[in-house]
Amino acid sequence: APWCASVRPVRQRITGDPVYLGSHPTTMRRLLPLVLCCWVARLCAQTYVPFPTDTAVWNGIYLWNGSPNPAEQYEIVYRHVLGGDTVLEGTAYKKLHYNAGGVAWDYYGGIREDDQRNIWYRPPGWAILIGDVYPQTPAGTDEVLLYTFNDLEVGTILPIGMDPPSSVTVTGIDSVLVQDSYRKRYTIQSMNLLQEDHWIEGIGSTVDLFAPFLFEFEWTFATRCFQAPGVAWENPDDFWTTDCAIVMGSTDHLPSVEFAA
Repeated sequence: APWCASVRPVRQRITGDPVYLGSHPTTMRRLLPLVLCCWVARLCAQTYVPFPTDTAVWNGIYLWNGSPNPAEQYEIVYRHVLGGDTVLEGTAYKKLHYNAGGVAWDYYGGIREDDQRNIWYRPPGWAILIGDVYPQTPAGTDEVLLYTFNDLEVGTILPIGMDPPSSVTVTGIDSVLVQDSYRKRYTIQSMNLLQEDHWIEGIGSTVDLFAPFLFEFEWTFATRCFQAPGVAWENPDDFWTTDCAIVMGSTDHLPSVEFAA
């Protein structure tokens, strides 16, 4: 980030006065800049984690709660799986497939990342029904911007989402532990979601892979867990009743999926 370059070493005047470690005000004043510099240096030193280029699985859940009667409310567990190469309109993509309820796998377009940390999606020309809601992906097959992780700052308004683009705003930046390392996490406020969203480098949205194109009303979405080679992550904010379907142990062997042609 640009502000990282503004960090300068802190110089202090050396005197003969004794300095005692502890809660002494002088000590605290001298230690605070050092602590802040260490925190900033750690944040700036984080290595960007790109979007998956191999097999990856996003497990999601859809909950319809449009009735006050709990017996009429229901949930649907579904998966997005990335795997396999394809070329669309002369551009290389990773193929995306979709499955709900373990019934069948449907081809659902392609995803790629460019060298500017932009994640692009080329839809198949139709939208798959999740419960009573169609994701608001474009009806055509033109490539659209799904995410960007390029120099985001608090207050950035992103031209991503429905046509015309909805208001997607970065409202916070921090880090989250994924497996054994920290990744940048961006808090996202969307006018079409009932909940706060978070975008994590190398994973995407904690609401749904296609959160920028979704809207919530009498229903909500959640990314429950994510898996890729060497990485297994569960959403810590997950409070749904259905157990996460993927095995969160060894990630050496991802679920075997027979994709439809």
